[in-house]
Amino acid sequence: MKELFDPKRMKQTEKKHAIKDLEKLRIEFEAKSRLFATSLGMINYQKYHNLYDLG
Repeated sequence: MKELFDPKRMKQTEKKHAIKDLEKLRIEFEAKSRLFATSLGMINYQKYHNLYDLG
């Protein structure tokens, strides 16, 4: 029974992220942040043109 509740054993079973998984998350985050920044830029561009009626 001691083996089942051994804290050292529990630490070994924790899943660690592989470098490949972290790289995928980083790429996905960069893509989403670029999309968000582009969307904000488009909204600001539209507001600016509507505000000053540049045509």
